[in-house]
Amino acid sequence: MCDDLKGKLWDKKVKEFDKKNKNLLQYLDEGIRETVVALNLLGFPTIQSCEAHLDHGSPGPWVMIAAKNEPAVHFKKEKEVFKRIAKENNLKVKDIVRPIDDRAFELWKVASLEYQKSERMPLYKKWEEKNDVLYKKLWDICKEFYSSHNKKLDKNTTLNLMRGMNFIRFFNGKKDDILQEKGKVVKLKKSDLKKRQEEMRLFTNFLKNKYLNS
Repeated sequence: MCDDLKGKLWDKKVKEFDKKNKNLLQYLDEGIRETVVALNLLGFPTIQSCEAHLDHGSPGPWVMIAAKNEPAVHFKKEKEVFKRIAKENNLKVKDIVRPIDDRAFELWKVASLEYQKSERMPLYKKWEEKNDVLYKKLWDICKEFYSSHNKKLDKNTTLNLMRGMNFIRFFNGKKDDILQEKGKVVKLKKSDLKKRQEEMRLFTNFLKNKYLNS
């Protein structure tokens, strides 16, 4: 039976993630809000999300997940490399760490490739281990969802997981679709987009019921 306290916590979290909330650090599309709410209540901290669009971004709903308390420094030579490259290009370190334009972003990529060759910091290693646990836990929930899903799996709509450096991306469709956000347009019919959004909606309801009835 649904726990009344959990129902109240659900309603409270939905209000917290209202896009009108000025204290909210991440902008939320209405079509992905309950997915974000469910994931957070089940212990999956979210950092970004999108309900999906045909004209920009990714052609399928997605949510980015990462463990809380990310260390400020990931690699031993990270600060050293950023300082040197910033000085060489007459920029402030903060403008490369959080790129202010395309040039700064290119410099960020150069710096990242260099400092990632150095040793990982102990706190960063532990934090990434937490992300590994989140990945496995969410993967198991996806398998549980599809084991009770009475329809044939479709690679164009099936939920997927990608383990990146510093994050977990939970999304609809094929991994190649992510390239759309990097300038490669992925052609998708409006009807196919709706199918992906519906699949995410079904999974969101599954997550909600799992939280309320656990």
